Amino acid sequence: QGWIEYKRRASGYLSELIEVEFKCIAGEEVSKVCASQFDVVWMRFVVVHVSDPECLVRAAVACLKGTNIDEPTNTEQHDDDIDGDEAGIILIEDCDATGAVASPPWYVHELFHRGHTEASRKLGGDIRRGPHIGQYLLAAGITADNLFCSTFVPMFGHGVHLQGPISDGDDARTFERGVRLLRMSFDSLRSKFLEMELCSPAEIDKAEESLRMMEQEDTAPAHQIFSLPGGKVFQWWATMTAQEKIEVG
Repeated sequence: QGWIEYKRRASGYLSELIEVEFKCIAGEEVSKVCASQFDVVWMRFVVVHVSDPECLVRAAVACLKGTNIDEPTNTEQHDDDIDGDEAGIILIEDCDATGAVASPPWYVHELFHRGHTEASRKLGGDIRRGPHIGQYLLAAGITADNLFCSTFVPMFGHGVHLQGPISDGDDARTFERGVRLLRMSFDSLRSKFLEMELCSPAEIDKAEESLRMMEQEDTAPAHQIFSLPGGKVFQWWATMTAQEKIEVG
């Protein structure tokens, strides 16, 4: 519930923005442009893709405001929000692909997981970093007392009643959503896998066939559970007080 609460706090501040400005800046360089500017810094599935994750997280923490955050104007909605001495909130969500599962084995899932892992390494990332983000935050000046984490594996199932954070009580719809997400990911990366020589055209064809079987109700197996190839999700969140920000700075 902690992650949900801090997402609510962050969303509350974002909802009060009158204007939104988009900038394209290298993550590791963003603190040079946006130092001490933000109440909230939010990263989702970014840390696993960069070559220097510690530098990225350090830059993100440096973007948190170094002075007290003004109380929200909508006190009715946010009366229990950020304390006055907090300099900001940082939320980082990322994965550990070693937690990916499929039972019985599913070829497209296996190929995508292998290709995704190898591609990440070739490009300088590592999709196993989810558990290590806490270390990066501590190195960036966050204290252990203000650091929190939750973790789960997004699971989808056919022929089983799955319970978990992504289940909405409709087993068939949840399963279809998982298959659709895998389809979108596979279609977007299949050409890149071939370009990087991570698999052969024959393996892509075999994966396509196994995915189509799962998409059709009359060919899907009686029982199947699977996670997304990203595996286990780690949700890290932390606060930094104004005093801590000054000391780190």
